[in-house]
Amino acid sequence: MKRWKKLTALVLALLMLMMTAAGCAQEVEETRGLELRAAFIERPETFDPAYASTEEERTITVHLFENLMKYTAAGLVNGQAAEYTVVTNDDGTETYTFTLRNDIFWSDGVAVKAGDFVHAWQRLVAPQVASPHAAILEMVAGYDEAVKGDVAALQVSAPNDRTFEVTLAERCPYFLSVICTDSATMPVRADVVPAWMSTEEEERDTEEEEAVIAVPELPDWTAKKATLITNGAYSVRNYNAAHLTVVEKEGYYDSHRLSVKELDFFFAESEERAMSSYEKGESDFVLKCGDVEGSVEVMEPEVSALAVNQMSSLNENVRQALTLALDRNAVAAAMGTKFTGMEGLVPRGITTISGSQFRGVNGVILACDEEGVEKNRAHAKELLASMYRGGDIMSRLGVLTLVYENNFLNSRIAQQVKKQWQEVLGISVELVSITAEEMDKALGSGAFTIALMSVSDESNTVTGYLDHYVSDSPDNYGQHYSNAYDMLLRAAMASESVEARDAYLADAERLLLESGYVIPLCGGTYRYLLRDGLMGLICTDMGVYHFSAMTEIVA
Repeated sequence: MKRWKKLTALVLALLMLMMTAAGCAQEVEETRGLELRAAFIERPETFDPAYASTEEERTITVHLFENLMKYTAAGLVNGQAAEYTVVTNDDGTETYTFTLRNDIFWSDGVAVKAGDFVHAWQRLVAPQVASPHAAILEMVAGYDEAVKGDVAALQVSAPNDRTFEVTLAERCPYFLSVICTDSATMPVRADVVPAWMSTEEEERDTEEEEAVIAVPELPDWTAKKATLITNGAYSVRNYNAAHLTVVEKEGYYDSHRLSVKELDFFFAESEERAMSSYEKGESDFVLKCGDVEGSVEVMEPEVSALAVNQMSSLNENVRQALTLALDRNAVAAAMGTKFTGMEGLVPRGITTISGSQFRGVNGVILACDEEGVEKNRAHAKELLASMYRGGDIMSRLGVLTLVYENNFLNSRIAQQVKKQWQEVLGISVELVSITAEEMDKALGSGAFTIALMSVSDESNTVTGYLDHYVSDSPDNYGQHYSNAYDMLLRAAMASESVEARDAYLADAERLLLESGYVIPLCGGTYRYLLRDGLMGLICTDMGVYHFSAMTEIVA
């Protein structure tokens, strides 16, 4: 399962424009108190915030649970937190203090306490739990020690039942908007979640003397209605193999924002069944509907890209030529219909800190249209010709080696890259297919010239995609070192101005791609279908859909 992570643009209803549009012969009425039905192809495996990973799982989780902050049609607002303060400490760390509301309750009537957040965040990073989302808290002070087993080192605390404190090791501009809204950091109760803290001493490897922490088979407390205790806007009314039906939780403090009072999630387990339910009027929304008329395309957060080792002998002209010679849509087409060429390293759907679409604001760096591809290819040929004028490119450049992890899609990508470089530039490429373990070793040691890899980030922010390539990043597999690039990322983190931070990040992406050390190729896509007349769908976190504020427009 893929992790579908952080912050897309809001899809909002412009009702007043509809009501005042020229030539409108009928008045329209906004219907609230809806019963909305959503069809999912994949049946979720869990709603546990620490494990929920697919779009389906995380979409349901954000309706069952509520975080410190949340997204509404008005944007980012307080959620379980009534207010917060942030203080910069003398050592450069930052401390956020959240004061919880006094009218928030779990679905069994127990008050939500600050300790529930402490327990959830410690549990998230605990190696015994083995959450795939632990890294989302890497900016919290003490994270490195916590993920090794000392969860008490994570700098989160509850001085009292209504006060939750978090100390960050360094400034994080997206802490509130991403970390404090994410499904992974939702609160959980210690008396509801199965015990996960080990009471036995750690076993030790006698040779390496490193702690070996067992990962127990923990029962899924979200698998049954009786144990699925939640703190969000909705509580469970019915739960079986085919449906999860949730209704507005009695006494929910923000009830006036809930236009949808009942939500039914249908687990169709096939595209045919999902579309059949839609066509019969039994579903209002279908996720991953296929290429259906009227559907909306959404991009996945994982990007396939080539890393060019900075220690290789490939100079800037060659790297730029390799970048410009590629038709990325042709690469995507070789993988199937659910892929598209990348116009930059940051995919569509990722927003700037100020909330705008990053690609929309900063435009195309790598042209994917036919005219742009031909123009780029002509430039690529000129770059090589200027270096090897009067000589054979192959005899001067030699054979390029491209390594990739052996699987069907990677093989398709690698074959396309090889074919295009040979046909456009006359360059010979040797493809080397290796195992996942061998790929990890090659990337970690820098023992490659060009490597095909995937780029994504737990936070799904612009910074998350660019941070991989700062000099001291553990994910800087191409050994990319650039003082100018590092300075742009540091300036973005330090700036008090949102606009300035966004501008620094845009400059950093352009500088990185123009260097040719990172060559984005393609990314996956899927589509969703929403019934006509329904307005107010909010999509955040790249694949998390919020239905609660939706309304229906009727004549």
